[in-house]
Formats: sequence, structure tokens, C-alpha cells
Amino acid sequence: MESPEIIAALIAGFVSILVSILTFLLSKRHFKLKLQSEIDSVKQQQYLPVLTERLKSYPLLWNILIANGFNKIIKEEQLDKQWLNTFWNELLKCNEQIGYLFSQPLYERFHAFMNVLVDFINEDTIDQARIEMVITDFITGKDGFPGLASLIKDDFGSYERLAIQGERDNWF
Repeated sequence: MESPEIIAALIAGFVSILVSILTFLLSKRHFKLKLQSEIDSVKQQQYLPVLTERLKSYPLLWNILIANGFNKIIKEEQLDKQWLNTFWNELLKCNEQIGYLFSQPLYERFHAFMNVLVDFINEDTIDQARIEMVITDFITGKDGFPGLASLIKDDFGSYERLAIQGERDNWF
């Protein structure tokens, strides 16, 4: 038979090893969290100049999308070839001026929108209802895919990694 002192020593040793392992694991987790926090802080500092430039520049894109796109639809104005050409040319100039600041998801959606406008320009007839629907979908989003307005806001960090920053590969 084992003496009670030996059993107590074995239990104490086992508890000591268990506490040491738990302490090590918690310390490792704490270290990883602290390291990730420092990495995020460095990234944020590097991102700040880009964000500042976007804050200055994105209103140009926003104004074109809203004034020449969404507001015309809301006011039920007639959309014709001249309007399509003007809208496309203003977006093209905007791309030349600030396109380099667009995030990849915003630029991909913007490029797709520009291609759709070119398709409308090249059509023989104007289908007002279809144009209104497509423009509204591109600006506001559809079927779980973000619109240009949401992507602009996302570039400012407005959504803090919520669903909008999900699987972007499936957006386009």
C-alpha cells in the first residue's frame, strides 16, 4: 500500500503540472492576442494616409452616382443616350482622378458598372425600366451583393468586418 504522503505528493505534482500547462496555454493565448493587437495597430497607422485620401476623394464618386444616377431615377426623369454618355463620361473622369484609391472590390464593381453602361449606350433602343433597375442594383446592391454605395462605406471601415467584408470572390 502506498502511504498517504506519497498519494498526496502525486496528486500535488499532477495538479502542479496541470496548472503549469494551463498557465502556459493562457500565456501563449495572451501573447498572441497582444501581438495581433500590435500588428493591427501598425496596419491601421499604415492605412491612415490612404483612408485620409479616400475621405477627401470619394465624395466625387458618391456625387456622380447619386446626382446623375440614383436621383434621376427617383425624380423619374427621362433617361436617354445623351444622359447615358454624360453619366459614363463623368464616371470615366472620376476613375482617372481617384480610381487609384479604390479598394479592389470597389474597383471591380465600378468596372462592371462601367461595362453595363457601355452596353446600354451601344443598344439601339433605351429600355428605361431595365436601366433604372440595373443602376439601382449597382448603387444599392442586390441579392446579398453590396452596391457601390456600400463598398464606398466599407472602404472607410464603416462595417468593421461584418458580413459586407465576407466572401468577396463571389460578389461579381
